[in-house]
Amino acid sequence: ELFILVLLYPGVSTKILALFNCKNINGSYWLEQDYTISCYSHRWHTYLVGTIIMIVLWLIGIPLIFFITLTYNKAKLRRQTTLLRFGFLYLYYKDKFYYWEIVELLRRVFLTAIIVLIDRGSPTQFIVGLFVSFVAYTAQVILLPFEDKNDNWIQFASLLGIYFTLYYGAFKTNNEDKFTTFLLMLVNVLSITV
Repeated sequence: ELFILVLLYPGVSTKILALFNCKNINGSYWLEQDYTISCYSHRWHTYLVGTIIMIVLWLIGIPLIFFITLTYNKAKLRRQTTLLRFGFLYLYYKDKFYYWEIVELLRRVFLTAIIVLIDRGSPTQFIVGLFVSFVAYTAQVILLPFEDKNDNWIQFASLLGIYFTLYYGAFKTNNEDKFTTFLLMLVNVLSITV
């Protein structure tokens, strides 16, 4: 069913984006998933065509189809037939945030993309991840999209946990780089301010 798409979405998205995960080895770029494939070679470009199709169909298509479907059925979201078919996407959210599960899907895939597309352990990876987490938990605190206040608190706590895990990893990995340390402190001050 459609629920399975939500479960598979982040993992399949990671596999799709893996084609862009190239590692520099002695001046040449190699696909980290398969070191027999030279990035940007003819063979790599052959895979690129399929990857672009999958990005359009899966990464963009799944959330877009869910959003269009929910928006089209917005007036019928509380009907039994709609609840049975699509309720897993919106049931726990306030009516005006019927689309929030799609926002969550995109947040999760964006964090996954950061892991795949940005150099592992680099300051950029941590800072972009912190920014995404910061925006997510700020939106959670301001909007409180869940119907149940306990769900809002649980989501806030989990987003804060992700944020501080990234923050600790960034600080631990890059504590000798003064500029990165400054950026981390700035991000932390901004988060506390919010």
